[in-house]
Amino acid sequence: MNNLRWLHLSDLYINTQWTNDSPFFQSLLEDIHYQIKDKSLNFIFVTGDIVYSGQKDQYQQAKVFFDALLASLKLQETPTKLYVIPGNHDVDWRSIPPGFEDYLVDLTKEKIDSYWQEENYRKAISSKFQNYNSFSKHVFSKQSVSNKSELFFVDTLAINDRKIAIIGLNSVWLSVKNPFRNLAVIGSSQFAEVLEKSKDADIKIGLIHHPPALLWKGDQHNVIPLLQQECNFILHGHSHTEDFVSTIFSSKLNSTIIGSGQSTRHGKIDYTYNIVNLDFDNNFAKATFRRYSSRSKKFIANAYPLADEGKIEFNIPEYATPIEQSPITSNEISFPLKDREITIMHLSDIQFGRHHTNDGNRMPLYKDDKSYSDELVKIQLDIKRVKEAYGISPDLIAVTGDIAEWSIEPEYIAATTFLSGIAKECDLPHRRVQLIPGNHDINRKLCLAARLTAEAKQHAFTQPFFEKFEFFQEFFNSFYRNCYQINNQNDVFEFNNNLYINYFYPELGVTLLGLNSCVAESEKDTDHYGLVTIDQINRAFTECNQKDPERKMLRIALVHHNFKRGSSVDNENLKDADELEIPLLSNNVRLILHGHQHIPLATTSGIPGNSIHVLSTGSAGLDSDTLPQNSRRYQYISIKGNTVLVYRRRYEHQSRDSSGNGCWVPDPLPEDSLYNTDTPATLTFEL
Repeated sequence: MNNLRWLHLSDLYINTQWTNDSPFFQSLLEDIHYQIKDKSLNFIFVTGDIVYSGQKDQYQQAKVFFDALLASLKLQETPTKLYVIPGNHDVDWRSIPPGFEDYLVDLTKEKIDSYWQEENYRKAISSKFQNYNSFSKHVFSKQSVSNKSELFFVDTLAINDRKIAIIGLNSVWLSVKNPFRNLAVIGSSQFAEVLEKSKDADIKIGLIHHPPALLWKGDQHNVIPLLQQECNFILHGHSHTEDFVSTIFSSKLNSTIIGSGQSTRHGKIDYTYNIVNLDFDNNFAKATFRRYSSRSKKFIANAYPLADEGKIEFNIPEYATPIEQSPITSNEISFPLKDREITIMHLSDIQFGRHHTNDGNRMPLYKDDKSYSDELVKIQLDIKRVKEAYGISPDLIAVTGDIAEWSIEPEYIAATTFLSGIAKECDLPHRRVQLIPGNHDINRKLCLAARLTAEAKQHAFTQPFFEKFEFFQEFFNSFYRNCYQINNQNDVFEFNNNLYINYFYPELGVTLLGLNSCVAESEKDTDHYGLVTIDQINRAFTECNQKDPERKMLRIALVHHNFKRGSSVDNENLKDADELEIPLLSNNVRLILHGHQHIPLATTSGIPGNSIHVLSTGSAGLDSDTLPQNSRRYQYISIKGNTVLVYRRRYEHQSRDSSGNGCWVPDPLPEDSLYNTDTPATLTFEL
């Protein structure tokens, strides 16, 4: 048969507690043997984190495991089929020369090339791989690998009249102690050597520990496009998410990326592996995913969230036509519209409604104001002040949830008046306003009623419990009524059971992805936590990539719940934030805006050299009794090229302007902030 089959393992974290008679050890060997049965197996790929901390005794136990694996599959006579690469857990951090981390400050392409090419640097870098290299020599001892160095390898062999290249890339060669422990770099020099040694292959399979989306930002432009162009398959570990198979398709790229290893599910960590079979006669591939169940103490089909019964079928990616790659120097991220200037007014947690009780009497929204219209006047005056002081005026108005208090119709009527007034002051149409729901924008009574109705009819009632959004949906759709997009296709922004809303603004060169983090929220307190789901974000990016296939527009994600742990109470945070990080990075999102925690914060998510900036704002609506420690806040985000300037605003009860007591004033950062404040802006940073 004209087939090619491989087993993909990763992130085993073998330590001295692994024993041949442990339930997990035996279950893994038995399940692999059962899945393979009498089928041919061409390769075993292990994409890093083989051991827990790079120690000799751990590698001794790893040898025991792989010898047992090969014996169980009766492959010990053909050891050339086993290939390993290192991960960040496979290096011995104690062997790194003191002070080497100083070389990694302000990395540039030129620095990385020099570290790869100069002997002294290479020797210092290689010292941490001493234990790993001893292990890999044992693995490769009987193999005839055509091109192998201490840091990478390329092996070419003929199977079924096809020349196959196995490319072992090293993404941890520059990783050192904190703060650079998670630094993931391939570098142009390493990839150039690999490319030269695999140029004649018909099929190229790239092995790398880190997912491409988590590589250093310079590699995002210089290496990843070529990697996806040259390799038909890219296999990785490290991510600990259920990303399964993601295929990169465009006019010039055609590569399939498959992850394996540890998987975090509902707060628990399970081990996963996969087997891929290529059927060349039918141009057809099947990936089988297996997961260890700690409950049943055995491996089962890994059917979450995309794989039907643990299996995915797809077409074999064809070899792509080479493209010219323009060189990029230093650590620049290249966005096509470098001269763009966009200002976003960011509001959140307005929470219109009589939202709290004082001595049994319902209080208005703002204790210090007489009506909603007074507050609108105050923020309209502040828009004028900001324009006069900083020369900026909003192009977009992003509202990241909790627009209402109990999600009832009168609250949304007030919200419509308020937001329409802000848009009018900014001379913006409603289509330039982005709305996403927060946990206060679900109606618990409607959710309970729908649950009881479903139970009475003996129907399933499952997430996202869409009935809870009824009043928010009416508000959303009426707000954009007769508001058409710039492409004249009469596409109206509409909130429906897609859950997400992609806001495309080609005239500004920006897309805002409105993600719904209230999937799990219901009338039950146990369901009070943020959840987006991989399914929702994949669908959002599928639509986004269809409209912007070359990814020329800047991408900003909007979400309500805390993307980074901003609360000690975990159900206040976004539960699947870690799983969303890789899809966000791999789809070129570099900025996330959210609300919920009622505190303005600035942080990052990702790894050094490839991260997403995360900005939260405080509540723009809750009064001083409800937030005694935090004034009301909102912010302006001004993006000029790749530079972001954030102007925070704070409501000061003791100040006074033409509207009366209380007005908005600048909100400075704490004195110990690490952000640059040498400008009139509250903080600045580079995308």
